[in-house]
Amino acid sequence: MPGKTPKPKSRGKLIGLIVAVVIALALGIGLALFFTYRAGIWGGTPLPTAEEISGASGGEATADDVVTQLKAKGVKASKAIIFSGKKKGVFLGYEGMKPGDRVQKDAAVIVQESGGPGVPKNTMGKQATKVVSTFKTMGVPVHYKQVPVSDTKKKPIGSVVATYPAEGQALSDGDKDDGIYIGVATKSDGGAISIDIVGRDVDTVKSELESQGHDVTLVPRLASKKFVGKVSGSDPMPGSTVAEGDAVTLYYGIDASGVKDAYTVHDSPETGGDNLLGVSGVAAGTWCNNSGDCITFKDGGDGSEGNSYIPYPKGRDGTEYGEYESLSSCDAIQQPYCSSPKADYLLTGDTGAFELFPRSSMTNYWCGTSQEDSNTAGGIVCNNGKMVENGDYNNISGATYHMQDFYLVVPVGADLNKLESDGYFDADALAAAKKQKAVNTTKPFLIYRDPKLYDKTTADMTNNSANPFMPYNGYVGSKSDIVKMKPAPSDDTVYYLTVSIDLDWGELPDADVK
Repeated sequence: MPGKTPKPKSRGKLIGLIVAVVIALALGIGLALFFTYRAGIWGGTPLPTAEEISGASGGEATADDVVTQLKAKGVKASKAIIFSGKKKGVFLGYEGMKPGDRVQKDAAVIVQESGGPGVPKNTMGKQATKVVSTFKTMGVPVHYKQVPVSDTKKKPIGSVVATYPAEGQALSDGDKDDGIYIGVATKSDGGAISIDIVGRDVDTVKSELESQGHDVTLVPRLASKKFVGKVSGSDPMPGSTVAEGDAVTLYYGIDASGVKDAYTVHDSPETGGDNLLGVSGVAAGTWCNNSGDCITFKDGGDGSEGNSYIPYPKGRDGTEYGEYESLSSCDAIQQPYCSSPKADYLLTGDTGAFELFPRSSMTNYWCGTSQEDSNTAGGIVCNNGKMVENGDYNNISGATYHMQDFYLVVPVGADLNKLESDGYFDADALAAAKKQKAVNTTKPFLIYRDPKLYDKTTADMTNNSANPFMPYNGYVGSKSDIVKMKPAPSDDTVYYLTVSIDLDWGELPDADVK
């Protein structure tokens, strides 16, 4: 007997069920693809918005937050500092991209980080009217000032010829109430020192000023390669009105070859010869690293031979030294000159580099918790962590040396290779620096010894011990006792001398810039 065929109605139900299953599967797959795409599991990683980052952290999104998130997803993220009215560290956006754009794994993304208010690079030379919109966003007062120029072909009227802070630098927190200053070129009437002298041959400018009846003094300052032998500033400052016969000081750039002469007093009244002084203002200026941190040194003297030094009343580490403290470069303690021929100060060597440290750090120490000075007279000694009159000098105890502020200054033309081969830097720090971008040796730079990079920042003091945190003094201990420098030089670790022109901004007339 022939078999029965399925009823059309049953077959329709089966087909409907299959279609429903297929649709459900397709919908599930589609949703899975959608959500995994949104999550960046495939199709590239989406660049997060500020809102997405701040929502995760509970506060305002920072550039570091964004970099951390992108790196966790395999993206090669780095930061670029952009000056703005936002507080430092805040996430601003992406260079050449926008939030939501997708990038593949291992792609390079530059995250823009606010550096706070400051003067962007490439501001100099632009017409002041072209930078007004940029500076309106900085969130601080902006002052436009007239600065006299002689050669209006090289420095056109209305162009930016000077700024404070210097181009490429942030405004310090202490200057935010006063704000940013923009120097705008105006034709000189001949009664003021024009800004044109900056960057010109120092001997030529000196001759011109002398022909106008001025008594001119030359004072050396460290400078970038292109400013060696050129004027870097003056006193009175450019823009200042001067009368015939007024004295003028010209600051001019030197490299490593001129450092010892800058520290030398000639025909010394004490010796009748030339002597190397322990102090100099040759490193005066503002030094900044790529992160926007700056160190400013000022010349506390008038810059003349034997009257040039850098005051240092308080250290970056918080140590109080007092109003008469200055930075020294050798063991000029009880006399003004470098004394020990066996000492290992870079100034007395042949690399062209030199060190700067608080003068009293050569003799001070801590007895218990109090800062003391071994150079003071009196029969007081540290025994068991307390200063004791007529104490036991053969049993100094409870006394420690502390790592204090210490700088290495490397002028243009200094023998950096010799410093490295001589073992001046910590070996591991040097190896790490070699993996980073090389330092720019066409600019003077300094390195601040960073205590955070050391496991130990104190050392026991005895009656025969040397301070391991200072250069070898040639008297006790040995060179091997001295700690090596950290960090080693790279573009990321050094502070470069900024190219800036000091002006008496408050005395300059306002410029009408809109």
